[in-house]
Amino acid sequence: MKNRVRAYSVTVLLCALAVFFISAAGYSQLDIEDKDKAGLFPVSREGKWGFMDRTGRMVIEPQFEAAFPFTEGFSRIQLKGKWGYMNRQGAIVITPQFDGADRFSDGLAEVAVKGKRGYIDKTGNTVIPARFDDAAPFSEGLAGIKLKGKWGFIDRTGKIVIEPQYIEISRFSDGLAAVLVGKKYGYIDHSGQTAIQPVYDFALPFSEGLAPVVLNKKFGYIDKQDIFVIQPRFVNANRFSDGLARVQVKRKWGFIDKTGSLVITPQFKKVNRFTEGLAGIQVGSKWGFIDRTGKQVIKPVYDYIDPFSEGLARVQSGTKWGYIDTTGKYVFEPSE
Repeated sequence: MKNRVRAYSVTVLLCALAVFFISAAGYSQLDIEDKDKAGLFPVSREGKWGFMDRTGRMVIEPQFEAAFPFTEGFSRIQLKGKWGYMNRQGAIVITPQFDGADRFSDGLAEVAVKGKRGYIDKTGNTVIPARFDDAAPFSEGLAGIKLKGKWGFIDRTGKIVIEPQYIEISRFSDGLAAVLVGKKYGYIDHSGQTAIQPVYDFALPFSEGLAPVVLNKKFGYIDKQDIFVIQPRFVNANRFSDGLARVQVKRKWGFIDKTGSLVITPQFKKVNRFTEGLAGIQVGSKWGFIDRTGKQVIKPVYDYIDPFSEGLARVQSGTKWGYIDTTGKYVFEPSE
């Protein structure tokens, strides 16, 4: 399922992310940390998208040009080239009318209208007019917005609370957001005050109390007091998920715990984050899953995979996608 939601490019740290993480697993539109436990999964048949339940039974018939996982009770759907929103019962509650749309977050969703970005509420009413050159979802009550080539933050009323001044930003997490100042990355708090000085070559959002940063071309992890809990020694790294983080040593990927100890030896070509106790791994050209001990529990036979969510994972075989359970059994046979 191609991500055709945004007509704009996300520059909030993702541009830099692409440089550092080119060897890691690619972005998946199902890899969304705050999606609902809706019990519904997007599937495609004959070029149209609908939703199945956990048993593979179709509960919302395929009828959309595109459909995304539920967040805060709503799924983004596309009809006749326009974007709107549907509820869990399959009713279109916000008529497709937008040029682009993002997920709901903190009760608001970013939408594109005539090349500008604004925000709507769950009734479809515009609460922040489309006046920004680019925008991102809300997180911790603030959303990144771009004006005249610079990024800042607004609150839920649309008021600019941190003036656009940064080349790149991340979302707020654990009370801090990464920002690019000149050629270095640091972190600011909700008031826009510098919480961690911009001294790093790259920085990612905090997760589970730690943030991956680059110093002297190596990745390590700092806490919110700007103290290295895990010294910079990795070629590549990513945020913590389920208590483990992906790291690259030489050309192979493995996992560390929060002490920095390698709990799964770097041995894989690529890896995905842990969710529900399992992580995707690439061996040769195929993908499978390991558990937290590093044991292969689902053999690498797929061309690509998404992380597990609510007991199912979307997998690709050839050009077709299906869903498997945690034993590797198909719940929904691969289709287009």
